Amino acid sequence: MIQASDGSRFLNYIIMKNITKLLMLLTLFFVGMSLSSCSDDDKDPDITIDLAKQITGTYVGDGTLTHPDINPLKFPGMKIIISRSSSDYVILRIVQADNTTLLENDVFNILQTSTKDFILRCETFPNTKVNIDKNGNISYTNPHISVRGETGYTLSFTGRIDKNL
Repeated sequence: MIQASDGSRFLNYIIMKNITKLLMLLTLFFVGMSLSSCSDDDKDPDITIDLAKQITGTYVGDGTLTHPDINPLKFPGMKIIISRSSSDYVILRIVQADNTTLLENDVFNILQTSTKDFILRCETFPNTKVNIDKNGNISYTNPHISVRGETGYTLSFTGRIDKNL
């Protein structure tokens, strides 16, 4: 029977100790990696900005109705009332100074520009343009107005949000 010398036993002991340490470190590494890679904690939460809340209100100003065959008709004291439909949609209602409704229930999608201004787009009337700047000034143009069945009218409006209404 062959016996290992004390020197070779010591060498085997050192090798086994180092292999055990290496295996423990590798095990800890893989356990740590598997726990961190499965975590969803590092995802940013979805942040929804309610654009509608930023522009809802009553805008007061002056309107003009134009047609190629007539002189422009002025509507002083006209209002555009914007109400929230959802976080990125609003409903516009346009009324005269005596609160007679001219247009209502047009739903507009809200887009915010890099300069913090707003552009409203209507799927029903894609040529209607509504812009609201960051100071609360509004411009509205609808080139598809019909009056008593006659088409070809354009309604324009410029105004400012009335914070008292």
